[in-house]
Amino acid sequence: MSTKPEEKLFWGDYSAGKKPHIWFHRLEGKFDNKTPVATKMYRFEKALEPGRWAELWFKNLPATSQVDWDALYTVFTVKWPLQKVVESTHEELLEKLHATMLNKVNIGGMVDRDGDKVYTHVAWADEVQALTDALDDANGYLIPQVHHNIRKKGFALRMS
Repeated sequence: MSTKPEEKLFWGDYSAGKKPHIWFHRLEGKFDNKTPVATKMYRFEKALEPGRWAELWFKNLPATSQVDWDALYTVFTVKWPLQKVVESTHEELLEKLHATMLNKVNIGGMVDRDGDKVYTHVAWADEVQALTDALDDANGYLIPQVHHNIRKKGFALRMS
């Protein structure tokens, strides 16, 4: 029988890399469209770490924000606004691609990626793929650069 890991309580202070909106959406994902608002509000309150910023904030909300789910989400996003995504420039992406190397000693090793173990060469290939996608290299013009980076590390390439 599979058990899901329990969602950690929300502190409200960005500790341990906790992202407020991801936490909120995970909590909200446990509800369906028939879940009563009172149940949502109860579970929200019980998912706050006792004595921490988030619980103190919730207890000091006006009563109208403690009984309406949409109003709660609105004040939640005011308190914890979504972080702006900063997009890298084309030059920054190219620089990162040029610096992305795969070392021989790491082949067959494992790295942790988003809680999963993956081979280092797979993580490297995924990173290169993400960079070339971001650079919009649909025609493969950056392939020689990637080959050059691989050769610099002593790998022999065979094209089939």
